[in-house]
Amino acid sequence: MQVILIQDVDNLGGVNELVKVKNGYARNFLIPRKLAIEANPSNLKQSEERQKQQQKKEAKLLAEVNSVIVKLQAGPVKIGAKTGTSGKILRKCYFAAAGPRYPRPERLRD
Repeated sequence: MQVILIQDVDNLGGVNELVKVKNGYARNFLIPRKLAIEANPSNLKQSEERQKQQQKKEAKLLAEVNSVIVKLQAGPVKIGAKTGTSGKILRKCYFAAAGPRYPRPERLRD
């Protein structure tokens, strides 16, 4: 039986890949766990459409990344921060620039 994989399956294949497996493996394992769907004409068309949409998204993302690379290569990047007398960045500024993902230690909170 041919199936289209919805998710990556170890030792079998990746997403949107058409693979041939034994009937029991498809009916009893892959399809009930929503790892694959049966490869009929309508599902094949849907899979092709998803692949085209994914390729468009990747192309758009690649274009954005390339434009950022060009901007970064054009010249130096300056980041402003307060420094102490020794020229090192102040700890308070460092944690503020790091953002909420890296909270300041308890002893340094205002």
